[in-house]
Amino acid sequence: VRHWTCLPRSRPVQKALLAAGWRRFVVYCAFTGLVQVHPSHTLATEPSFKLAHPLTQVVSDIDDTLKSSGGIEVAGIALGGIDVQYSRGTLYPGVAQFFYELSCYPVTKNIRHHEEHRDSPSFFLSPPKIAVLTARAEEFKAALEIKDNSKLALKLTNVDPTSNWGIGPVLYGSVSEWVIQEKKGLRKFNNFERLLRQDPTGKIMRYVFCGDVGELDEEAGETILREYPEVVLAVFLHVVSAEPPSNYPPDGLLIPPSRLINGRPLVHFRTYVGAANSALKFGLLEPDALIRIIKEAESDLKSLNESETSSKWVDLRRDINDALVLLSGFS
Repeated sequence: VRHWTCLPRSRPVQKALLAAGWRRFVVYCAFTGLVQVHPSHTLATEPSFKLAHPLTQVVSDIDDTLKSSGGIEVAGIALGGIDVQYSRGTLYPGVAQFFYELSCYPVTKNIRHHEEHRDSPSFFLSPPKIAVLTARAEEFKAALEIKDNSKLALKLTNVDPTSNWGIGPVLYGSVSEWVIQEKKGLRKFNNFERLLRQDPTGKIMRYVFCGDVGELDEEAGETILREYPEVVLAVFLHVVSAEPPSNYPPDGLLIPPSRLINGRPLVHFRTYVGAANSALKFGLLEPDALIRIIKEAESDLKSLNESETSSKWVDLRRDINDALVLLSGFS
């Protein structure tokens, strides 16, 4: 894990963090700027700080989770996923805002706790960056890696350019899993265990795993919940299909109900507004966050110039209607 467990390059920040009781945050320094010391404080005056609430890192698949694979196949083998509702490479409406809100909520709770106990905060917490577990082969990393200037990376970064939030560590699959599809779930689980080494105490970070139903993510998610319920808050699975929308049932694709594994929710969803509805129910974000996700999902879908009668709008409006009912209970 050496490539994501290094201290910030700023020596003053290093000294301040270590001297002020931040030793457990050494493992975080992949997330540059996760902790920033207020410039008005010196090494001698900087107070020690402990998290009142563990932070949340979103752990995500790429294809058919962050963006559509388009259902492309090579020699009969899916090239990343099965979804044909959205064209290949299209980012799903609202996904960036949903991931950001999940990452930010514990930061907000820590800031509120700090403000209740101190007059003026002397630190700034940024939300942990997204960790990526992908079936993409590491042997093809040069061609498949997520570039900083890619549409995906820029979309995530632009949610909040001031927070340094976006793509963090990426843990790849191999050609072996691409050929032998049944091994993908195990590889993602093993990569998740590698990710856990960044916080061996299990006291700093909690995780939300987001995948889809087409790449054995459900197998990986179930195993993660069975083995690590103490640090995994939830698993979200995007319901996608290899069937064209014209073949969908009149009421849309069947969305399996949420269920608990070791007391933690495993949630299936069709749109990221639907995912946010469940996240609100399970206490993973606030009502205001759901409203922001709705607005961003609508804006994202409008930018695709889809027909108002398309299955994409049908799916989104159904989940927005559910969200409005849910939000009415919080007013």
